[in-house]
Amino acid sequence: MMALLLGGAQAEPGQVAMLRLAGARVTGQLDLDGAELNHRLELVGCALDEPLLISEARTRSIALSGCVLPGMTAARSRIDGGLTISGCDLPELDLRGTAVSDDLTLEGGTLKELDAATVQVQRHLTLGPGLTIEGTTLLNYAAVGGQVRVTEATLGVVEMHRARFDTDLFVARPSKCTGKLSLMGASAVGRIDLELLEVSELGCEEVQAGVLHLPGGVTHLVLDSARVGVLRGVLRPYPRQLSINGLTYEAIEPSARTRDRLEWIRLGSHRYRSQPYEQLAAMYKRDGHDVDARTVLLAKQRHRRRMLQWPGRLLGYLQDASAGYGYRSWWAGLWLAAFLAAGTTYFQQSPPPPLKPGEHPDFSAFAYTLDLLLPMVDLGQTGAWNPHGGAQAVAYALLMLGWLLTLSVATGVTRVLFRD
Repeated sequence: MMALLLGGAQAEPGQVAMLRLAGARVTGQLDLDGAELNHRLELVGCALDEPLLISEARTRSIALSGCVLPGMTAARSRIDGGLTISGCDLPELDLRGTAVSDDLTLEGGTLKELDAATVQVQRHLTLGPGLTIEGTTLLNYAAVGGQVRVTEATLGVVEMHRARFDTDLFVARPSKCTGKLSLMGASAVGRIDLELLEVSELGCEEVQAGVLHLPGGVTHLVLDSARVGVLRGVLRPYPRQLSINGLTYEAIEPSARTRDRLEWIRLGSHRYRSQPYEQLAAMYKRDGHDVDARTVLLAKQRHRRRMLQWPGRLLGYLQDASAGYGYRSWWAGLWLAAFLAAGTTYFQQSPPPPLKPGEHPDFSAFAYTLDLLLPMVDLGQTGAWNPHGGAQAVAYALLMLGWLLTLSVATGVTRVLFRD
């Protein structure tokens, strides 16, 4: 058999040489390490007593179908064609550093471990249908020129750290990942679509993609420092464990109420961080939803307030109550109207005596109260009248409230202006 593979027989004129075995049992070691195979190798329904060794070799297409073998090692090989393993049972498949110039297809059968770190596939990489990988699937630093398709496959732990997909990674039909799926640092020019994948723990930190479609039912989700154009599948109930620090996006789908998005941020930011709030607010502003953007930024200030010492928290409560940290400036107008009405009513019933009898303007309870509430404006009333007792206490209270209202509004508005 090895002699045939290594050129022991020449092809007949006008024919293409290949080796195809069906139903054979290979008892010895099929060791093709470092070999250069000029023929296609196809094994159908064969049983190998020893692992198939094709490391650091250069071959044509290889196809194994319905075979049973204790392992296959094809590390650092170059396959000028496709590699198809269909319906085979083998404990380990080692494709580390292998370059495949066509499709790499694994479907049906059972593997215990797949190590395809740094594999290079010029066309498509397919996992399924019917494929079961019980242990770990390693595709770290893989480079795939076409699509990565997962179709009706059952996988264990899957790692695709720093993998690069020139088009898409998507789950075409319902599949299952019984362990953790980690895409740390993976990038796709198109989409990473995991909608049809059943997985409980998903790591997408530092992922880059045009579209990232999250699966439902995830209980532990990490999106730290991911950069995506469209983030899809952000649905309730949200994962119990969620981290979104540094996540950037242009849009979130489907649309939801602002309070639901704020719940997403609070779950995803265990400690206060401004970036998740600012990112969501930026999306709302870009879409023309300025009211929603201000609501998000107000929630950011309230979250930040919980991290401050009591003096900062007290000032924060004043700024919040008076004008919503500058994002609800119209609240200040309501407070001013309420204090103005209360002060006017009080001083109409208890007008203060003049400071200098015979040298004072006509008393106006409205103007006097307004003069107290607007510390930067002089209407000529406060200096002409001399309140005593309860009237003096009310006057001082209105004066202090005016200053607090003015300072809190000015601070909040300044923050908004500098942010914008």
